[in-house]
Amino acid sequence: AREHHRDARGLPWLESILQDLRYALRTLRRDAAFTAVALLIFALGIGANTAVFSLGNVFMFRPLPVKDANRLTVVAVQSKANSEPDQVSYADYLDYRAHSSAVFAGMTGYVMDIAGFGYRGHADRLIMSYVPSNFFSMLGIRPALGRLIAPGEGDTPGTGPVVVLGHSYWEKRFGGGRDAIGRTVSLNGTAVTIIGVVPKEFLGPFSVVEMDAYAPVGLVAFGSNPNFFTSREDHEVRVLASLRPGVSIPRAEAALNVIGQRLAQDYPHADQGQRVRVFSEPSARPEPAAADSKPLVVTVFLVMVGLVLVVACLNVANLLLARAAAREREISIRAAIGAGRGRLLRQLLTESMLLA
Repeated sequence: AREHHRDARGLPWLESILQDLRYALRTLRRDAAFTAVALLIFALGIGANTAVFSLGNVFMFRPLPVKDANRLTVVAVQSKANSEPDQVSYADYLDYRAHSSAVFAGMTGYVMDIAGFGYRGHADRLIMSYVPSNFFSMLGIRPALGRLIAPGEGDTPGTGPVVVLGHSYWEKRFGGGRDAIGRTVSLNGTAVTIIGVVPKEFLGPFSVVEMDAYAPVGLVAFGSNPNFFTSREDHEVRVLASLRPGVSIPRAEAALNVIGQRLAQDYPHADQGQRVRVFSEPSARPEPAAADSKPLVVTVFLVMVGLVLVVACLNVANLLLARAAAREREISIRAAIGAGRGRLLRQLLTESMLLA
């Protein structure tokens, strides 16, 4: 059958294409300077494109490595005094969690802080999170070493003198040693025990930075906010909630606003005029205030990422055009001895595809 598929010179198509490929390799090897410049432009364009998209992927697209990440949402409140969505007070968070089981399979949160960490005369400043005891269980996080904060552990003020280390900080400070578990360290001047290490792939719930440690929310009172558990005006909790299957974000938001109306009646000084907002977790990165403008930002970002690659391709295309003009004599000779336009075009396309 191949004998019936021949080019103008009587060569089988496959043999003809292999001949074009061999000639393209010889041509590119002979013109090494052009080949090196073209590949460098391609490498810079693809490298810059990949770097920019990889950075944007962390902020916009990549789901957290947690259970049911596609159903994970961020809950925020919006008041008349502040037009942007804000974090939630711990007292309000407990009320929302207790009365929203119809729309959410679980609700947790975290409080970010800069804490002092001391061990054997060494002191570090850690980026850490104070978390309720259901934090790891709701997100489906399993320990890489030791154990994580257990349900009910450290949910009341002054309780839960334990700490869970981030994987990177554990490797940096303790050299990845298993004997780190059970050691007593200082956290903001309070003696706590290291009980576990999170898995390597879990960098924390805040997409911008990796958490160095996690401690029970009961230890917040020893930090910078002694009124954390009682004040409804102190919005410090970043709330995460997992939607029940089949529940939409608008329905969940409406259910939380019904709870919010009851809270406004019971605590008018703090919750009056407060509206609850629910966002998908990726759209609320790094803060819920960015969620409304996220579609425009994503569009501009993707256009810019695409333009980087387009500019690189146009530069290589200009080089190929200039090279084709310099090869006018060669192409004329090939045409004179019988090469058709299709064959000449195929040869040039083979060289371009080989570069790509």
